[in-house]
Amino acid sequence: SFICQDISAPCCSILRKRGLVVSLDVIQHIVDDGKFKSAMQNMSNLVTFGGYLLIDTFNEDKVINTHVVARDMIKYINETSPNFTIIAYLPFRDKYITLFQKKRV
Repeated sequence: SFICQDISAPCCSILRKRGLVVSLDVIQHIVDDGKFKSAMQNMSNLVTFGGYLLIDTFNEDKVINTHVVARDMIKYINETSPNFTIIAYLPFRDKYITLFQKKRV
């Protein structure tokens, strides 16, 4: 099933954890650092142990324009979510698709 809501909202109302959380062409449009961190925390919290987080990103730190901020997603996940490991890292258009798996720490 698909759920549509603001993933950066501090009280994200999705109650159930999921085996797969997907963010395509979304995360780079969250230009506010606080909302970005909140969105990443919400998505990380939604993934079950053994589940996956699939994100497409530029994987570098730079401001592209007023509505797009590229962030080094691998660095961010490694620094903030040590229970995620990289499963796949694939070129996709002008970005990369990165697949992380959540493991018990």
